[in-house]
This record gives sequence, C-alpha cells and structure tokens, in this order.
Amino acid sequence: MEQTFLTTRAPRTILMKLLDDFLEKKIIYIYAPAGFSKTTSTLLWLEHRANLAGTTHSWLNLDSHDNKTSEFCKRFVSALVRLQPENAALLELASHPFFSTAPVEFALHAVGVFDELQDACMLVIDDLHNIKNEELLNLLPALLKRLPVHCTILILSRAVPPDSFSEMTEKCEIAVVDAKYLQFTSEEIRIFFNINGRRVSIKQADEIFAATGGWAIALRALLLTAEESYNIELTEKYLKSFFKNHVWERWDESRRRFMMLISVVSEFSPELCDRLTADEKLLKKSSSAEMLSEFVRENAFLRVVRNDTYSFHDLFRDFLLQMLEESGEENLYRQLSKVGDYYFEEKDYFRAVEYYQKAGNGNGMAKSLYNMYDYNSPYASIENTLSAIHLSVDASLVEKHPFLLEVQAWTAYIEGRPEEFENALDKYYKIFPKIVLKYPRSAIIRMLLPVLDYRQSIADICKAVNIVPFKGTLKTYTPSLTNNMPFFHRSVRDFTNIDIDKNNALIEKTLGAIIGAEYAVISECLYAGFYY
Repeated sequence: MEQTFLTTRAPRTILMKLLDDFLEKKIIYIYAPAGFSKTTSTLLWLEHRANLAGTTHSWLNLDSHDNKTSEFCKRFVSALVRLQPENAALLELASHPFFSTAPVEFALHAVGVFDELQDACMLVIDDLHNIKNEELLNLLPALLKRLPVHCTILILSRAVPPDSFSEMTEKCEIAVVDAKYLQFTSEEIRIFFNINGRRVSIKQADEIFAATGGWAIALRALLLTAEESYNIELTEKYLKSFFKNHVWERWDESRRRFMMLISVVSEFSPELCDRLTADEKLLKKSSSAEMLSEFVRENAFLRVVRNDTYSFHDLFRDFLLQMLEESGEENLYRQLSKVGDYYFEEKDYFRAVEYYQKAGNGNGMAKSLYNMYDYNSPYASIENTLSAIHLSVDASLVEKHPFLLEVQAWTAYIEGRPEEFENALDKYYKIFPKIVLKYPRSAIIRMLLPVLDYRQSIADICKAVNIVPFKGTLKTYTPSLTNNMPFFHRSVRDFTNIDIDKNNALIEKTLGAIIGAEYAVISECLYAGFYY
C-alpha cells in the first residue's frame, strides 16, 4: 500500500458510550498493555465530550522523574492550573519559590483552592505505571478525593490499580476499563481498514482480530504493510521486523538519521531535537519542528505529549535505539552527552547528570554536581540532589574529581550514615590543599563542613575561621541547613553544650559572614529550636 497516512478517526462507538456511562464515577481508570490505544481512545473521548458538552481537560503525562515527590506535586498542581488559569490562588501556589521545601502540603492546599463552581472538566493522568514511589501512590487518592465533583479524573496505566486505590474501588468510586474494552472488534477493524483504503471482508476482519487480538498498534502495522495476508504472529520479533521493513526502509536517509539521533530521550522538544541533530549535513534544510509535525501527521509512532513536547511509542523507541547502537556504540554515547550538555545549559543539573552517567561522561557528571552543590537553583531540592548523587558518584569519579568528597560527606550526613560521613570528611581534610588548588570555591565549603562535624567544637571552628582574612565577601547558600525545622538544633549538631548568648557574636562574625543574610534566620532558628 503506497499510502502512509493513517487517520486517527477509528470507529470506537462502543467504547465512547461505555466511557459516557462511567461519567457518574469520579475516577475512570484505564489500563492495558502498551499499544492498546489507551491514549488515542482517551483523546477521542475528550474530543467527543468537548463537542457534546464543552468539557475542558488537562493532561499530565508521568515518567520516571516524577517518582520524586517534589517533581510529582509540582507537575500535578501545574495540571490543575491549566484547568483554571484564572484562579489566582492556585497560580500563586504553583509558582511559589518554596514549593520544593513542602511539596505535599502545597499540593494538598492546591486542591483545596480549586474552584468548585467551575464548569465540568477532566484531568488526565497518563502512564501512572511509571510511578513506583509508594509515598506518591498513597498520596494520589488523597489528592483526587479532594477535587470537586465536577472534575472527572482519567488515569491511564499499563498496570492494575495500585493497592492505595483499593478503598475507592470497594466503594465503587472508580470505574475500571481494561484491555478487553480497548480491543477493536471485528466490525471496528473492518470499518477502520476500509476508511484507510484497505478493503477487507467480514471474514478477513475476523482473521485480523484473531491474529492481533484487536491490538491497536498491530492493526496500524498491518495497515502500513503491502501484504494482503493478515495471518500474522503477534510477537516482539515480528513488530521489530515490521518497523524495519515497512517503516525504516521506506524513509530516506535524512528521516532515518533524524529519528535515530533523537531516540536517546523519552520526551523531546523541537529545541532539544535541533541540538541533537545540529552537526548533521543531511538535516540542514529542515527544522526539527517541521519534521516532528510531519511524523505526527503520518502516525509514525510519535505523539504530542503536551505543547511542543513529543514522545515515541515505547516499542518503536526501543527499535530506534537498537538501530543507533548498531550504527556504532560511540554514536549512542555522543548523543547521550549532547543531551547532558543541553540540560546542563538549561540548569537542569539533575537530568544532566543522568544523561552524562549513561554516556560514561565523568567530566560532565562532575561539572553538573559542582553546580548542584551551590543549592541556589530553582530546580534544586534535597530529594532531587540525593537522587542525582546516588546515580553518578562512585569511587573512580571521586578519585578523578576529589572535590566530590564534599558531596559524599553531605549525602552521608543527610541520610544518617555517620561512619561514611566521618570517613569522607577525614579524606577531605587530608587532601584539601590539593582540592582547593583546582576548585577555589572549596575554600568556603571547607569552612562550613566542620559545622556538620559533631566531633569538633563549634567555638573552635569559629575561632579558626576568624583568622581567615576575608571581609564578608564570600557567600554560600544554606537551604540544606534550614530544611529540617522545627528541629533545627538537631539537624546540624547538638547545640545544647554551647552558650549561644556568649558565643553569638563570634558565630555571627565568622560563620555568619560566610553565610550572609541567611544567618539572621539561622540564629533565630537556633533559639526557636531550644524553646520548642
């Protein structure tokens, strides 16, 4: 078949009626394996409801990064804002500079200010199976229950509803739609093929259903083939063979190259694609935005996740990555490093570390961690920082970049591993002269790390700092110190053996000069901790 464009207007009348009938439920949970058209069916129904009742919607697509509480809550509240963009209270919460310090509280507050008088709307939570964090799976029902009745929630997943939804399931507050409802029937297959220019009989439609189980991606695969036989074996091997023979080999070299080079990321914008393909002579004539739009129009296993953000079907992305690896391992690592460079320049050091780590780029990981350790980035949170450190820092990287002992000591401290904390500090103290020559900023860290070192007297530390000839020009950032309030005095060390009134002037003159304006807050926190 010469035609490569497939209409998405698949005949899903039965499914549309089923979802209409479930509107009385607060939550509709749709789950099925990959390729069963969960997303496309949901989009069709959203369009159906918009035409029928003017219903608006917001789409939240989840990935592995959203397992971090702060990231999940931030994106959840942003999805609510898209439903009520004129809700000033909601907008203020979503953009609050301290959101990451108490993300759960901000999210719960956000659902509380969601306007109950708003017209009917729908919140779609896609790919819930990517969330493995039990804390978040337990939090989600609490958030959804608090949304007003006019807001219907659709959850899309490859997995059955989590245990945290069991109470709502028992109370029949959730409508569950599984793969059998998403399967194309024989009649729907016949109509779908006919409207795409492939005439099939009722018997042939039955044979296709028997071979594919009504699996949407396999039906599309068959529609793109030139074969008239529909007796296929639905296996991963077949699909990969299909991708290569009936998609890959029909593209020209520029298209192949483009798709292969951008496959290293699960989601991508035209801007990121431009960076990943910048050195390709074959791609100079076309912009990434134009190519992405063209692929979407052709249903080339690519979809729009949200504004200017795209993703591949998982199986097709796996195929593209395999093709990139076959073109040379160095090509894969080079592309991964380019992604790291992109996120580094965007100051998203957490994702930069992830891609540098996949690329085996130790220098990239080190420079990202160096910038993260300032803790003055709007992207930073304690949770995200710890995750990035565990992902990337090992003994070989520390040996090459010894300043990372600072990071190891801080991580061990935060996670309550005293022996590793002390070992990292002792190594750091020993080789500090070597570190500071290459990383001058470490001079400031060297003054502050002993504050965490409960083996040293705070008064002695301040006296040592007092002899350093700086005049308040060195500053650092301290959100990691204030993160554990109200038990502030326990979060750093036991201050009960210190005469704060007597030593306050010395502390303010020394450590306070390094910390800067935040010292006033820290000083108050010390007293508040004692009074508490």
